[in-house]
Parts: sequence; structure tokens; C-alpha cells
Amino acid sequence: ASGFFGRGYNRAVFIENGHAIIIFMKFIDEKRAEAAFRHATENTFSDFYRKKYEKAGVQLNAPFSPDFFFSLPMLTRQEVIDTPLAKRTFVPPEKVVLFSYTSGTTTNMPLVIPMSDIVTPYIGSYFDPSFGTDAQKILVVCPPINKRLHWVFTEQCRHLSPPKTAVFGDYQNLTNSAFLAGITECDGIYATPTIAMLLLPQLKRFRDPQKIKILGLVGEVLTKSQRELLAIGYPNAKIANHYGSSEAAQPILVPCKNIIEEGKNEFHLLEPLIAAAELVDGELVLTYAANEAMPLIRYRTGDYFTASEKPCACGAKTPRLAWAYRDLVDRMRVGGVDFRVEETDRLFSSLLSIPPSEYQIHFYPPKTAEQKIRIVVEIKHSREHTPDKIAHEHIAREIEDKWILAAGASMKDAVAKKLFEPVEISFVKEFSAVSVKKKRLVSHLEE
Repeated sequence: ASGFFGRGYNRAVFIENGHAIIIFMKFIDEKRAEAAFRHATENTFSDFYRKKYEKAGVQLNAPFSPDFFFSLPMLTRQEVIDTPLAKRTFVPPEKVVLFSYTSGTTTNMPLVIPMSDIVTPYIGSYFDPSFGTDAQKILVVCPPINKRLHWVFTEQCRHLSPPKTAVFGDYQNLTNSAFLAGITECDGIYATPTIAMLLLPQLKRFRDPQKIKILGLVGEVLTKSQRELLAIGYPNAKIANHYGSSEAAQPILVPCKNIIEEGKNEFHLLEPLIAAAELVDGELVLTYAANEAMPLIRYRTGDYFTASEKPCACGAKTPRLAWAYRDLVDRMRVGGVDFRVEETDRLFSSLLSIPPSEYQIHFYPPKTAEQKIRIVVEIKHSREHTPDKIAHEHIAREIEDKWILAAGASMKDAVAKKLFEPVEISFVKEFSAVSVKKKRLVSHLEE
């Protein structure tokens, strides 16, 4: 099916469990998209897009239209990484105000993006870090913001009416961060879901968690079990889960008041920042033109969403996008089976033989021709004496019994059918795969 969802939206839907879900969607602000295309292809500082499109046979002087725009070849992260920074900087050096960069978790190499002034042209019109609450001082313990986006976040806070204060803590020293929150009387927190949970016991020493009014979460998938635990730990906080991008240096998908009240992992596009947006087989493809130093045209984010057919009660023209997963981070297909962090988080919060634990799941190739793919679950363990072999086996069997895979089958069923070797358990002080972002699923298999 095709049609329009609000101004400029074209979408296709399918039916899942009786509900209409959009997996294909197009939105374009034609004027802004054309300006981005002209800036990128007629640029005197970089011929990055010009060469890319000419190689693909695009007629750069063709009349601009939505159909023409959506026929342009998409841009991948690897393409950008493989191009020297100087050859994809579209403004003179003095107009670059900062360099943003990704964590490198997905591609094992950070993507560095030059940034022009993306704040001043849009400030005050699109993003309130307090999400409408009266929180005044926001403790920031979120690696992407603390390390490289602090200037943007501070400017957003200061241009609000009334202004907010950003208090930058140390996400590597949560005791100091909790002390800072106490002495400055913070009533808001920005963090990843994992850091928000780890901060809680330290915060109780210096600042009553009940005084936190807004909990802004970004940087990781927020699972249902994590949301439930955070709601208990921060009982008076509105949980605002949103989607930020290091490539854009700021949030680009945010919840409205209705979504926050409903406790959903859903978002609206920040239209002032977006020239075009698409869901292509569920993957979010963005055209981000606010950054003149490096416009992103039909950029494949690697993040997957579905969009609701039903308009949001807030009256926004943009559809509600529901988070699904980040490819190779929150979802991984191994041996023909989909593994998702949403399910593994549920699994580990339900285990009876061990307390709620930090975990990392590794997929290894068979050791012999007779073996199948090996699954090793690393569990963080701080006690002096690790569980014995019998305890290992008991935990492994409990995991196999409770780990639900596709179509309702359990890991125990998959092992019985010889799809995988029996689950192995390893108690560790530190995970063997270290990254800036939390990485639950790690593949050691050949591509």
C-alpha cells in the first residue's frame, strides 16, 4: 500500500498481530533536500559526492524532484571512513567548530565528522534536554556527550527559557559524579541505561534519587527489563529515551510527552534538523543537512525501526518510530538464528541461580568438523571464589531452558537439534571484548 502520513510522508505497511506497521516510509522537505544536494555536489572544497554520483551515473544537472532525490545511491558509514577527512570537509577550516566521532563499536574504527555551527541556526526551536519538566541542573554521565558533544549540549541548555545548567560528571568515576550531583543539587540525569543503573547506589550516598525529575537516556538500546528497574530506582523521574547520533552531534529522534507518559521506546523525528528520512526494509536512512561541514545524504544509519500507522495523540505530523535494533550490536544473525539483546536482557534478569548480572555472549567457530557453533557466556563476577564446575553447568542449563529464540523455541531445543554446542559459562572480572558502548553480542565467526 502507499499513501501519505502527514505532510510529505509516503509509506507502505504490513500487518503484524493485527496491527499496521510501517516498514517503508519516505519523508522529504524538498527545499532543504535540494539545498543539501546542491551544497554537496557544487562544493568547491570537496568533490566527495560529485565523484560518488558521477560514478553511479547520476545526471547532476537533472531537474530536482523527490523521485530524483530518492534514486540517489545511499551513503554507507564505511564509505565515509575510507575517505580521508580533508577530502570530505565541505567548508573552509575556520568554519569547523568541532570534530565529532563515533565509538567504532560497529565497524571497529571510529568515524570522524567535521562539524560546522549546528546550534545557532536551530537553537531553541527543537530540543529541550529537560523534556518539559522543571529540572534545572542536569548531571551528564554519558560518554558520547561528555567526550565530544558537551559544547552542543551546553548551548542547548543555555538557550532555553529559562536556561538549564549542564553539570558534566565523570562516567569513569561514578562516586565523584554522585558527589557532584549532590553538592550542585542536580535534579536531572543524562546517561546510558547501563550507567544510570550503575550510578544509582553511589547517588544514594549524596543525592536522594527521588529528587531526580528527568532521566534522559541515549547511546544504548533500552530494554523493557532495564526500563522497569530504572523506574524503581528513580521513582519520580520521567524516563525520556531518545536516539542520538554522533554523526549529527545531537539527538535527532525524541519522545513527546505522550510517549514518555506511556513508557514506550518510540520517537518523533526532529523535523527542523532533517531534510529527508526513510525507512528502507526497516533501516533508518537520513539526510542530515544542518551540518554544512559534512552533509549526510541518504545515510544508512544501521539502526532499525518500525513506524506506527496510528497518528500520535500529541498532534505531531511525524509518525511514531519504534526502536527495533542496531545491526551487529543489538541484533545478530548466527547460524540462521536471530539473537536480540531485548531477549537476552530479559533472560539474565530472570535467572534464579545468580543475581542480576552483567554479561557478554560470544559466538565462536567449531573446534572440529563434527562440532557446531560454540556459545560462551561471560558473566562479570567480583567475588574471590568463582562458582565450581557443577555451578557452571547448572547455570548453563538454566540459561538454555529460559533463553527463547525465534518461533518460541528455546536454546535447549536448538542445542538438541545440533544447531549449536551446549552453552559454556565463563566468570570474568572484565569482558574480553571491550568497547565504549556496551556490547552484549560478539561474533568471532568469519563473515
